[in-house]
Amino acid sequence: MKDIGERLTSYEPLWENWYKDSYLGSGGSGKVYKFRQELYGQVRYCAVKVLPIILDRSVSVTRESREQEMSERKKQVAEEIKNMYRLGDKPHLVHCINHTYRDIIGDDGDVIGFDVLIQMEYYKTLTEYINTKGNLPPAEIEKLAFHIGEALCAMHEINMLHRDIKPDNIYVDDKGDFYLGDFGIAKQTRAGSFATFVGTQPFMAPEVWNARTPGEQHYGTSADIYSLGITLYYLLNEDRLPLVNAGDNRNAVDAAIFARLSGKNFPAPVNGSEALKQLVMDCCAFDPADRIQDAEKFLAALGKCVSSPQIINTSDTECTADDTSQVNDERSVNDIDITDSIFMRPGDEEEEELIVRPAPARPERRKKQLPAKAAPKAKEPAHLSKATKRKALVIGLTLCCILCIGSLFLSKVICIHHWQPATCTTQETCLRCGKKRGKLASHDFEEATCTHPRRCRVCGKEEGSKLDHVWKQADCDHPKTCTVCGKTEGDAIGHKWKDAECEMPQYCEVCGLIGQEELGHKWKEATCTTPMTCERCKKTEGKPIGHKWKNATCTEPETCENCGETRGKAKGHTWTEATLTKPKTCSVCGTTEGTALNYTSKGTMYVDTDGGSLALREEKSSSSKQLASIPDCTPIQIWYTGSSAWYYTVYNNTYGYVNSYYISSTDPMLGDGNINGWSDTGYMDELEVTVDSAEIKGNKLTVELTITNTGSDFLWPDLYIYYNGSENAKGNLIEATDIIIMPYGERTVTASCRTTGNFGRGSLKNIVVVDGSGNKVLLEP
Repeated sequence: MKDIGERLTSYEPLWENWYKDSYLGSGGSGKVYKFRQELYGQVRYCAVKVLPIILDRSVSVTRESREQEMSERKKQVAEEIKNMYRLGDKPHLVHCINHTYRDIIGDDGDVIGFDVLIQMEYYKTLTEYINTKGNLPPAEIEKLAFHIGEALCAMHEINMLHRDIKPDNIYVDDKGDFYLGDFGIAKQTRAGSFATFVGTQPFMAPEVWNARTPGEQHYGTSADIYSLGITLYYLLNEDRLPLVNAGDNRNAVDAAIFARLSGKNFPAPVNGSEALKQLVMDCCAFDPADRIQDAEKFLAALGKCVSSPQIINTSDTECTADDTSQVNDERSVNDIDITDSIFMRPGDEEEEELIVRPAPARPERRKKQLPAKAAPKAKEPAHLSKATKRKALVIGLTLCCILCIGSLFLSKVICIHHWQPATCTTQETCLRCGKKRGKLASHDFEEATCTHPRRCRVCGKEEGSKLDHVWKQADCDHPKTCTVCGKTEGDAIGHKWKDAECEMPQYCEVCGLIGQEELGHKWKEATCTTPMTCERCKKTEGKPIGHKWKNATCTEPETCENCGETRGKAKGHTWTEATLTKPKTCSVCGTTEGTALNYTSKGTMYVDTDGGSLALREEKSSSSKQLASIPDCTPIQIWYTGSSAWYYTVYNNTYGYVNSYYISSTDPMLGDGNINGWSDTGYMDELEVTVDSAEIKGNKLTVELTITNTGSDFLWPDLYIYYNGSENAKGNLIEATDIIIMPYGERTVTASCRTTGNFGRGSLKNIVVVDGSGNKVLLEP
């Protein structure tokens, strides 16, 4: 089967010598081509929209399904043509000039469908106009808003919604006037409310976007106002949609569109007056109830804020509900069965195809009726003089001669030639008499294209061969297509979907079409080391909660109470050796090992170290840990351990082992010997007193003192030496003496006395020294 471009070439010429010129683009359900007509030296252009309707001839499709599909397609095409004819006399709308139908012949020679051809007025698109001229100034955007508002007003008056207003569907003529076109998805209803998901997403109203979900509320004329408002915002915002920044990539633009359709607020456009900006923002309100409701109210608001009042005054018509009837037999367009007339083949019962021609795009201004003039007064018949009559006769004869000469010209007996230039098929020809002269002109060749070789525009002679196609690569919805003739090859590549993410909906990586909505985050609670994290995209929020450490114990290291993580090592047991009442025990956790000691008690015994101290050991070894130091002559409880070298004892609630060599069953303080441990020093003014030694032998107490003069003068003190005194009493006198001490010198003083028969080492408690002035020093061992 031939593609659309080749089929159009086979249909030529269409209507009155119209030939295909170039390919313009693709619409919602067909393709659009530019056609050219040359008549009498004048060149005209029009746009032809081709809507192919082809039967599905696959085996899996039933006959009923084919017929139903064909019927629905015919109704859709007929609805589009009806929409254009209904608006045939309205301003600023692209009008339908003519339409026809051609069979599509398959490779086997059978009719497999048909092409519906709609002839329309040709204008440049707004996008082409901007690409050529640059960004529109605010004054021209106000003019565009007024013209498109008038077009919408005409549509809304008959309860018709456009539903796809965007820059690509707005057209511009050579005078700079703007027109609204492409009625492929326009719809008319008595209620003026729809619930169908149609349109172009970047300029779509939120309620139309939500119509893709069953059960959503319907939308009305305010949806067209929203799309017009977004289009004006785009033009005033330097060709950027709301929430889109300069330099944003395709993903960022899609995210901005989705955010706007979800209700996110956006700032006013950068250009235009404050009143115009506010009008645009009123059109773009998210809630339809807060929006300007229809085109009539939009035009009223626009008239209050335009900067150039002459823009409004240039309008030829007002937004009124005029009668839209335009068929020659005074029937309404709605009464014409356009569906049948479109698809009537040439040569059927009717003699020729039905052609409905609408009124001009810009209706003529109504002429003002002038007041009727008063009837002239009747005049009396004039009396002519002879001179006047002679002049009248001369004039009459002159007119007769002129009429005679004119009749000769009309009968081509005499001809003032009006030569038409020669072409490649005809010589120079008089348009009045048909006389020819000269030679044929050279061919007027047009350049070769991919659909035809080099060809004469006049006679159609061809030379050379066709050019190669200029292919536009296939995209998601369209196969590989020639941009000149529209020929296609292969199939569309289909959408390359990128899965929906937490904050990004599903979209096609090629064309950016939005599919499934974003998934939303699936949060996992924060732990000691990681913040709250999405399980899908790994995005984090907040901070980790941090470890809650539990102190290390004897058997376990430091441990987090939340996650169980450990650090460091266990402290290990702090053992307390076994005693007579309990086994070896950890002083921290209370863990025990073994059993309590089973030793034999030997009662109370005394430490006998001859003035020294006895070490309390942890074990039966002189190298083991020393637990305490027991003073000489201390009574302690002794247990026999089974070893004659070591005894078990307790001192200050501490249990341990002592060397049995230093243990005596009798109190060593009751006998003779030296009393050691005199470490105290006493002071009496400038005298310093220390005890060097004290000895009891044979009931005699002998004390040796050192007296030091710490001053710079000679001293002659009287000294009285006592034993076993107190703070308040001097005690028992040992000896009284007087001495001389040089400055900074010292003297040794020895004093002795007799004691009672039972006085022993343990009986000496202290030594008291008193000088002649009553100063006293008490020294203890």
